[in-house]
Amino acid sequence: MAGPEVRKLFEQFPLWNLIPLNTEPDGEFPHHGAKLFAHDAVRELENRVPAERDDLGVAFDGDADRCLFVDEQGRQVPPDIVTALIAEFFLIREPGARILYDLRSSRVVAETIRCLGGTGERCRVGHAFIKARMRQEGALFAGELSGHYYFRDLGYIDCGLMAMIAMANILSMKGEPLVPCLPPREISFDRRTQPAGLLQGYHNCFTHGRLRGRKDRHA
Repeated sequence: MAGPEVRKLFEQFPLWNLIPLNTEPDGEFPHHGAKLFAHDAVRELENRVPAERDDLGVAFDGDADRCLFVDEQGRQVPPDIVTALIAEFFLIREPGARILYDLRSSRVVAETIRCLGGTGERCRVGHAFIKARMRQEGALFAGELSGHYYFRDLGYIDCGLMAMIAMANILSMKGEPLVPCLPPREISFDRRTQPAGLLQGYHNCFTHGRLRGRKDRHA
């Protein structure tokens, strides 16, 4: 469903160069299934983006409420990292705004929102819960690991096209392909890089598995 709308959108913005890939609607899904995160679903996109030296690639599911992004090296970008990047875009426009994110997201999301002065809150998984929470708290944006991205200014609905527009705007503002725009996401827990005293402290605290405030109870 997204193909015709994407083509019309890019016609309005000549600075964005669209390279179409499987944009003709076909209910039989001849190229791959509608499930974005299924094995090999975006293999063609992963190969084409670096081969054609594109700045990013985007794939949509059957009804275009979800999307998946591929960087210029042909690698899928985790949805929580996309959430952090789109949050940055919106927090520049509306400093201090409230952003909701999937409770399964990595710490990068919360840290990015905090560093940019926003208010980040973990949210229960599922569009019904996220939409209700956004309305209740007036959240500007929300992201989910399933590839759903929700927007207050669209009536709190999830929209893959709007997520693509936000990402294209980010790349345009920064004048970079996708990878240099992504927030840092590597946190090392390699014990070889940790002070021995810190590891010993954890060992001493948790060896006996005692639960605070619960007498005569052990893990």
